[in-house]
Amino acid sequence: MILITENRQDKMAERRMQLDLQVSLLVDQKLSKLIDMVDELRREIRPGEKQHDPQAEAMKETVDPHQAVSTLDRLIEEVEEEE
Repeated sequence: MILITENRQDKMAERRMQLDLQVSLLVDQKLSKLIDMVDELRREIRPGEKQHDPQAEAMKETVDPHQAVSTLDRLIEEVEEEE
């Protein structure tokens, strides 16, 4: 009975982690789009100002979900190997 409960808890924890990752990736995409829109507005309002903002350009890049998942899998494997 205890093992069944632990397995169920582990599955729920894994689902929560997957959901957290999906939500985080979605938030990242939305924030990147907002940063892009604000940067466009800045260029339209002040056309003579510095056109290239390296920080804004870096923040416009969204996280690649496949790369994030593979990195997460690799880190999990490393932790499991240490145990």
